[in-house]
Amino acid sequence: MSRDMPFLSDAEARDEQEAIGVASFILSLRAKGIRDTTLLRAMELVPREVFAPRRFTDLAKTDVALPLACGQTMTGPRTVAAMLLALGVAPGQRILEVGTGTGYVTALLTKLGAEVTTVERFNTLAESAAQHLKIVEAGKVRMEVGDGLAIRVRDRFDRILLNGARAEIRRR
Repeated sequence: MSRDMPFLSDAEARDEQEAIGVASFILSLRAKGIRDTTLLRAMELVPREVFAPRRFTDLAKTDVALPLACGQTMTGPRTVAAMLLALGVAPGQRILEVGTGTGYVTALLTKLGAEVTTVERFNTLAESAAQHLKIVEAGKVRMEVGDGLAIRVRDRFDRILLNGARAEIRRR
């Protein structure tokens, strides 16, 4: 039994601490102005620590960007929430996501009911994202490896989400 909670088993104490951590994470987002309950529920259901690099899992429930392999970054939760709110995701929409990273935003999009086609430039990150998406049982996702700004789009999408930043986008 846990010393801090004598009436709970160790597993129950861990579950309680996890629930407290998730509640704290969601309340911190609410305190920063994120009020959309559907989005907050998705962020509650998709554990960011699954997608964070192992050495940074202790920071997964904080509002910070985390470094990833290949010189990439996992965007902070408040910024992710702002992007998804601006995108106006609705159930059944088809979304093209450019820059999969570890798959966190992809998983959130599926929890919001979207069908996602996601493109990641780096094979290492794409493989990692595929594993993470299986763990959280993400919905309908099609993943491609390649340059998201150079792919030939064969399908129609309701929305397009560009993760990351680029100084300029060349028109062809």
